[in-house]
Amino acid sequence: MLALLAIALLLPLGRYSALLTAGLFAIVTSSIMAVNTLYINFLPMHFEKQGKVATVSGFMNAVAYMGSALSTYVISILAERMGWGFTVNTWVVILAVGLLWVVWTRKVDFPVQ
Repeated sequence: MLALLAIALLLPLGRYSALLTAGLFAIVTSSIMAVNTLYINFLPMHFEKQGKVATVSGFMNAVAYMGSALSTYVISILAERMGWGFTVNTWVVILAVGLLWVVWTRKVDFPVQ
């Protein structure tokens, strides 16, 4: 929710201050890193009985890094061809869809045993 708000504020307020823009991006990056860390640390624990914690954690890390590399490439193309306004609006839509997905599926519980 905080990341969505920070990205949404980036469009109207980002042009006024480089420091404000950096602060808003810091909020978004911190939010994304927190979610990534939680998934990488807790989700693999469900595979402890099978002895696959390290395998699942390594696979998840690899996918996260591949996604990061791919998104960097896609974002640069999007910004180059469509402009930063469109790129930021795309981020807002992606974050909103992600937030709705989390709210919709929040009843799913993954207890660590």
